[in-house]
Amino acid sequence: MPIVRPPARRVVRYAGAATLLAAAPAACADAQPACAAGTVDTYLSLGADGCTIGRFRFSAFDFLSGFDADGGATASSPDDLAMTLTPFTGLDRVGRTTFGFTFTGFTTAVAVDGGTSVLDAGFALAGLGFEVAGRTPGARLARARVDGSIVAASPRPGRLAMQTFVEGEVGAASGDPCLSFLVIDFGPADRSLARRGRCPRPRPTDVEIGLGLFTTLGRDTPDDMRPITGSASGTIARLELTAAGRAAVVPEPSAVVLTATGLLGLAGVAARRRRG
Repeated sequence: MPIVRPPARRVVRYAGAATLLAAAPAACADAQPACAAGTVDTYLSLGADGCTIGRFRFSAFDFLSGFDADGGATASSPDDLAMTLTPFTGLDRVGRTTFGFTFTGFTTAVAVDGGTSVLDAGFALAGLGFEVAGRTPGARLARARVDGSIVAASPRPGRLAMQTFVEGEVGAASGDPCLSFLVIDFGPADRSLARRGRCPRPRPTDVEIGLGLFTTLGRDTPDDMRPITGSASGTIARLELTAAGRAAVVPEPSAVVLTATGLLGLAGVAARRRRG
């Protein structure tokens, strides 16, 4: 049986479709770069354009940090050139996409070692805020989680007044927030924190996020002048967001090309069968 080729215009039509399919991923790419590991200063420089993690855009980063210490106390807070954000993605138990940042250096700390002055005291604070918006109409948020820790220790805690605040909020411009919490610890303590929240319905497409730390330490009573020793610190280590709906499988460009090539082959077989 002779080989019957499909008409040239049909080959051109299928070839054109294959070209469009192969080019689709590049055409859909946004102008914003993908979020990458970097310092707070790097993220501040992104401005309103921001960067992307999957179907979501992170932008408008803002940062606050400061500390002060008197007498024999010392204090420290994050530096925008040293604190880093590292993006991540994953899947939860039911197949939904999880994404967010792990933080390095997002810690406030105050300490005193053998202080004998009434002025032995200090504080440290830090705050990080930014916006998250869906890049497509179906990109909505379902859950939020913040992980951190509080550590406060003293051999004679009755002589010290220690306080550590860890605060976070993930909320839309209107309606109930996905997550809102304030943890206050007076020490001694050595514990991890995990705060979770579920976004209200309808699921928000964009939210504002604020994370904060505040640590203070000082002499409990000015009349007791015995030496004091102790330290307190608060840390925020991770922010995890969960997208609503199960993760969609997005084909790689190579897979799209293979699919288009397969369609061309099937079209040729169908044409041969009809003419045979």
